[in-house]
Amino acid sequence: NYTIRKITHPPLYFNGVQLQESMSHKHLGVILQKNCTWHQHIDQMCGKASRTVGVLRGLMYKLDRKTLEIIHISHIRPLLEYADILWDPHLEFLSEKLENIQLAAARAVTGAIRGTSHELIYRETGWETLKSRRKQHRLSMMYKIIGDISPSFLKDLLPPTFGELTARETRYVSDLQTYRANTTTFHE
Repeated sequence: NYTIRKITHPPLYFNGVQLQESMSHKHLGVILQKNCTWHQHIDQMCGKASRTVGVLRGLMYKLDRKTLEIIHISHIRPLLEYADILWDPHLEFLSEKLENIQLAAARAVTGAIRGTSHELIYRETGWETLKSRRKQHRLSMMYKIIGDISPSFLKDLLPPTFGELTARETRYVSDLQTYRANTTTFHE
């Protein structure tokens, strides 16, 4: 039987004024929430991007396809990808929410109707899914961290590699791997 303890923090003061606790805070354009979710940030991004897709739809019959695509790539996609290595949603419904906005932009660019296959729309535009692009962004950042191309404090956050472990830690990892190999059962 588990009980949830509410953690109470002492009051914080700045210039003699007590600071009020906040449920969320916008920092450098990213909304950080007290409950460590990204719902509010993604909702705000989707709202901004949806309004811009609405403008794109209004221009659909006035501009050529190439210009519409440039508007998407320069004004909509950045809204959907800003700081995505931080907030990449692991909840499928949030990922789909973002993807639906890009698909709406793709329909405006191509003239496709609702219900057109997403695969067909992506093949027609040559665009990648946002989920795939977020994965590439994370991999690119990891490459930069490991290759010392990023600020050094990021590399300091990584756990040690196997070669950096002490002899005792190496034995522990080896024993743990042996234990797991001997106790793991495979189900078909």
